[in-house]
Amino acid sequence: MALPTSGPLSMTAINTEFGLGTNLNAYRGATYYLSTGTTSYTFPSGTISFSNFYGTQSRPTVTPGTQTYSTSGSQTFTIPAFNTLTITLWGGGGGGTASSTANAGNGGDSYITSLSLIAGGGTASNGSLTIPVSGGIASGGDTNSSGGSSYILTGKSGSGGNGGNGATLSGGAGGIGVTTGFNQSTNGNAGTQPGGAGGGGTYNNGSGFAFTGAGGGGGACCEKTYSYGNLTIGSTLTIFIGYAGTQGSDNNPHGTSYGGAGSSGKCVITWS
Repeated sequence: MALPTSGPLSMTAINTEFGLGTNLNAYRGATYYLSTGTTSYTFPSGTISFSNFYGTQSRPTVTPGTQTYSTSGSQTFTIPAFNTLTITLWGGGGGGTASSTANAGNGGDSYITSLSLIAGGGTASNGSLTIPVSGGIASGGDTNSSGGSSYILTGKSGSGGNGGNGATLSGGAGGIGVTTGFNQSTNGNAGTQPGGAGGGGTYNNGSGFAFTGAGGGGGACCEKTYSYGNLTIGSTLTIFIGYAGTQGSDNNPHGTSYGGAGSSGKCVITWS
């Protein structure tokens, strides 16, 4: 809280705000801010008096806010004035398949290299309804949550396996595996952002059966909170948002179908 702009001003009040003690000389050359902005100044290095402290404060003025990055690829963020700042990062979800052919794509990692934050992407479907694929792994956060594995469906001809959910902390839902009758080729459902994996599709093999594909693994999530002084205000963070895992196809001549695509990662930054 800023010191008053006029009237009585005590050494105790100055020390409470700046914490440099009760000797006025200790404040020579110290940094201060005005209550109206985020520009830093310094007290005189020579003669200093109580009048120099009117309307000053030890920290810049904070305007709370939120910034969301939902587009895959490299992004930048300039660190604002803050008391606490929280970064939540999700990796991309893996793609699903429409057959036992494992040709879907992995979900991409999301990361902020300078802060050692990584939210791994989910694994692409391996085409199996009985052997699940894993979600991504996170590291560097106060909280690190793995993405959901794909769901196992056994003995269900004509049903594609579900994709894994994005990690907790509001991760996206995995795509639901489609259910069809025989002789049908149907695409799987896509995962929802952030980090939801694609679900499995089905394909017609031309012999009266609908064979099934499987879902991918969900993206991981890491979250970390920083206190004032842990990050440099005005500096720039480079944030990479993981790509969505691509859908796999069955590549058969009786009606090509696809698994669901995974979703891309995401980053949400809040400060107050």
